[in-house]
Amino acid sequence: MTDQLAVERLSKSFGPTRVLDEVSFSVAPGRFLVLLGPSGSGKTTLLRCLAGIERSDGGTVSFGTRVLADGRSHLAPDRRDLAMVFQDYALWPHMTAAGNTSYALRRRRLSRAESDRRVQEVLARVGLADHADRYPHQLSGGQQQRVALARALVAEPGLLLFDEPLSNLDADLRERLRVQISTLTRDSGATAVYITHDQSEAFALADEVGVLENGRLVQLGTPESVYHRPATPFVARFTGLAGELSGLVDGQAQSGRGLVRTDAGALLTTRPLPSATGAGSRS
Repeated sequence: MTDQLAVERLSKSFGPTRVLDEVSFSVAPGRFLVLLGPSGSGKTTLLRCLAGIERSDGGTVSFGTRVLADGRSHLAPDRRDLAMVFQDYALWPHMTAAGNTSYALRRRRLSRAESDRRVQEVLARVGLADHADRYPHQLSGGQQQRVALARALVAEPGLLLFDEPLSNLDADLRERLRVQISTLTRDSGATAVYITHDQSEAFALADEVGVLENGRLVQLGTPESVYHRPATPFVARFTGLAGELSGLVDGQAQSGRGLVRTDAGALLTTRPLPSATGAGSRS
């Protein structure tokens, strides 16, 4: 079992622009969190702060009992027990698939035989056992991303980070690799954080979904709760709920559900209206 990832009041600015605004969340050991948001919402900066590539301005990041970053300390990426799968593959062009994969084991002080065994095993798991001696330019985009996935898995890290790894692939290949990422990540037992702007990808992969808007985490919950009970109009629009009607609140109906009068007629909401929403309020 891996450790829990805990993020508390994480903040980051670039000049006058506040990119992360006191973001807090935790990921239970072995769980798969997807952070969803449009371009500019802060998700890539957040992931880079988790990885140690960016230094945050405030807040803390811890993994189990280890503090990875706070106001006083900042552990380098290679000391965080994590691996990252990038959008652009980030493979060494002069190394074969096996060489790129084994690179992640260099700090583990394994014997050559043990290193070779692990590399062959993980390449087989991603379906590239017959491509171990090929260089990146001899592989398709999907194959290169599977090498990147193998490199992330081979060292058996406690934390896996995914930076929109499927965005450069066509739709059919994205679907197949999505299943592979989900299966292999859960089989590894690692805690995972995955960022994307693709709603269907988020709901297909996640144990929990977090929605970012302008650097703030505006909702965190199961895919079902985020989709069916969006916390804000932004979440409702961004997660794909069709249509929007404005109207005036007309109090609580006898069923306990909210009653809203719109141009299309009186509508009952699927849950009680917030207590602060009085009759005559616009909803």
